[in-house]
Amino acid sequence: MDNKNEQVTPQFTKDIKVLWIYTTLFCLFALALIIISSIVQNKMQGDAEYYQGLYEGEKSQNQSTIQNIQTENTSLKNANSALLKENEILKEQFEKDAELLDASAELILNAEYIMDAQRELYTGSHAKARKILEKVDADILSDEMRECYNTVAKAVGIL
Repeated sequence: MDNKNEQVTPQFTKDIKVLWIYTTLFCLFALALIIISSIVQNKMQGDAEYYQGLYEGEKSQNQSTIQNIQTENTSLKNANSALLKENEILKEQFEKDAELLDASAELILNAEYIMDAQRELYTGSHAKARKILEKVDADILSDEMRECYNTVAKAVGIL
């Protein structure tokens, strides 16, 4: 039996050495995988942080841009409202000015009629003076113009 034990022992020792070699190789391979995995994970983590930083920067920049646009939009709406109000005021002023201009033109036309009638009266043409004076709208005359009108009208026999 000793002989058998001697035969088994070298074989057993040889198997244990092979087992140790395989175990060592397996552990080294597992350790290499862990190291490679750690390196890859760190690189991916760095890339993820880089892209997260880019994303956050773009996000804050876009929010700032949106805020600026909203502020500018509000400012332009306020300016537009102010301009619309000013436009309404200017339209009213324009209408008043147009009415005043029309009234002034009519007043000037009546003054010209009075002057023409007075000229015709001085030249002795009472009939022409009367025809011209009939065109005058006495309601719009100023006090001084009314005095001239009344004087000429009395002279031609209208009053």
